[in-house]
Amino acid sequence: MSTKSTALLALLALLALAPAYAERPLQFNAPFDFKVGPTHMSAGTYSVTYPASGTILVRNEDTRKAAIVITIAADNKANAENGSLVFARYGEVYFLHKVNPPGAGVARQLIKSRAEQQVERETARHGKADNLVAVKLSR
Repeated sequence: MSTKSTALLALLALLALAPAYAERPLQFNAPFDFKVGPTHMSAGTYSVTYPASGTILVRNEDTRKAAIVITIAADNKANAENGSLVFARYGEVYFLHKVNPPGAGVARQLIKSRAEQQVERETARHGKADNLVAVKLSR
């Protein structure tokens, strides 16, 4: 079996698993361009779904451009009631960092991609600190 076939079968098996969250999609308005892993996303209206345990799918509602990434469980105490998305900001570059669903005790944190690690090193080299920016959910 070829590597592509194996990868496709693994992805299909992952997507066939029961979702970690059976709730409706989360929606938010991003007032800035950002990255989900290495994927560039333009400012706009987005939905976040959980296609399989340990993953999130971020989709632009206008262009339908989407990115799926693996996540890890993280604390959601600060935003448990209303929910939010947290972005890591490096200069003028934003990366999706964490999804805090409303009413859930567990958030989903993205693992830093190589692209984010590179931008983080470059920003630190120029003496600029990164910071976190929260965006509230639309519903």
